[in-house]
Amino acid sequence: MRFSDKTGGIPLYELINAIGGVPAHGLDLNRTVYGYSTDSRRIGENEIFIGIHGEKANGCDYVGDAVKNGAICAITDKPTSDELPTVLVKDTASAIAEIGRYFRRRYDVMTVAVTGSVGKTTTKEYTSCVLSRKFTVCKTDGNMNNELGVPMTLMKLGPEHGAAVIEMGMSQRGEISKLVNISMPNIAIITNVGSSHLEFLHTRENICKAKYEILDGITPDGTLLINGDDELLVRNNPNKTRTVTVGISSPDVDVRAVNVRECENGMIFDAVSSEYVISDMHIPSPGRHTVYAALFAIVCGKLVGLSDCEIRAGLADYRPVALHQSISQIDGCTIISDCYNASPESMRASMNVMRQIARGRRIAVLGKMLEIGADTLKLHRDTGAYTKPALVDELWIFGDGDEENELEKGAKSAGVTTVRLGSDVDHAVKYIKENKKTGDTLLFKASRLVKLERLTDGL
Repeated sequence: MRFSDKTGGIPLYELINAIGGVPAHGLDLNRTVYGYSTDSRRIGENEIFIGIHGEKANGCDYVGDAVKNGAICAITDKPTSDELPTVLVKDTASAIAEIGRYFRRRYDVMTVAVTGSVGKTTTKEYTSCVLSRKFTVCKTDGNMNNELGVPMTLMKLGPEHGAAVIEMGMSQRGEISKLVNISMPNIAIITNVGSSHLEFLHTRENICKAKYEILDGITPDGTLLINGDDELLVRNNPNKTRTVTVGISSPDVDVRAVNVRECENGMIFDAVSSEYVISDMHIPSPGRHTVYAALFAIVCGKLVGLSDCEIRAGLADYRPVALHQSISQIDGCTIISDCYNASPESMRASMNVMRQIARGRRIAVLGKMLEIGADTLKLHRDTGAYTKPALVDELWIFGDGDEENELEKGAKSAGVTTVRLGSDVDHAVKYIKENKKTGDTLLFKASRLVKLERLTDGL
């Protein structure tokens, strides 16, 4: 990956100092680095190679290939037997983290960190759209929200950027703390606390504590934004920094969405605080849950001095990310593809979106939810039962496991017709093609490992 074109390159000795590495074999420390790669086959001119320990291979085994393909040098935690230009470090993942921290300090941009069980990506996108009205924004792309993705995102920073919006995922305690100590946010956002990661953290209280690690690296003058309708977040706020609460239900939040209503192409609401009222704010995404994302973006806009008109225009620029509540038309049917991940909370929210936009039959094509802990079967059964109040006409279930059985039990107990698609993709696609009708709305949602987008791709 090339660094920003406007960076002008980074002196190699500065990067080596940043990671505390030991240069070997006559390396020219005055070389200028213009980018990096973690793939030895894709080294560009004047780039360095960083060996990463992957699931299938150890990149440090390919140092020779990287140098042969033109790398200035290789950052590795494995000494090489050949006389290769290398920088030896204790751990290459930690080295990437330190390079990310170096870029964050080199380009002192206004940084927003976003975490939460549900709605991180939507909040990140809305916030980026709003801040783009004032700054050139560097933001997280795709699933780059982990210990490697966050520093790699920061490594895209250049002198042209005025802001960065960094999404942060987690599954264990301590992960968010590491990420914020790299990114040092000026504004930290926690969207909510849900059921995701109960498998590892066991209770929602533990998940809440893990989310609040976002304060570990916030700047001294930073601002925390939280969902004031999430009682667990409000009750456990350590009050270490200035806090702004947003919400819809609670009358006690600092910024509240009132007069919330659905429209043909999204939501409309009034944003109300003690300092301002922005009436008839339109966002181009359906679902009450997306209003929270817009509220966080509005507060960020206000904190950096944007006008109401600029904020309104920024929100209007929002477009969904692939696999995140993407809405399209196929053969006269409306397809909602929300296959990136799933939890009981996001399942309910997606079904409510389908209820909002559907004009014909409402068909939920669902798979199992992962990492939701010991109560996973009950949570699947409850999700199946929610199809009735969500006004789902039919539930089509992809998969043959215990979780899918509970989805079916819940839906049947609520009186909703169910169809078992099995676990064969080709069979499921064939059934959907033969049984969907013009005017239907179909929602596709499951956890990431299910790869439910294989069904929408087949259509």
